[in-house]
Amino acid sequence: MKQGTPMPIIRAAVLLLLAVLPAVIAAPVQAQYTWSEVNTATDPTARLGHGMTFNSTTGQAVIFGGEDENTTLLSSVHTYNGTDWTTVTTSGATVQPRRYAPIVYDAARDNILLFGGQRLAGAAAQTFTLSGTTWTSHAVTQPSA
Repeated sequence: MKQGTPMPIIRAAVLLLLAVLPAVIAAPVQAQYTWSEVNTATDPTARLGHGMTFNSTTGQAVIFGGEDENTTLLSSVHTYNGTDWTTVTTSGATVQPRRYAPIVYDAARDNILLFGGQRLAGAAAQTFTLSGTTWTSHAVTQPSA
């Protein structure tokens, strides 16, 4: 052993770790959240493959698109304020129905960004923003492979 090496301190730390580790591993994980069903006056059409984000400015969840139980692709926008759903009537650019289209709220620009998704014709490589109730299409140059 090199002179000055604090072996007793290291040994004590290892022993303490070995003494405490089984209790840490065995400790039950406490759930911090409990799911509960919310009964609302209105609901969007049942769907899967929709995009969802949270608008921190309005304090509302936003969903877009998806696919209904009849495999019909959707392009509707709905907001949830913690109590009820509202269908948003949009204007501007036409966003074709699609599923699996990710959306995200951009707080710096106060809009929702949508890219891609899957339309009936296949994968989409389009970019749209939703500002308030107005969709805008953005021409984006595709990166080369």
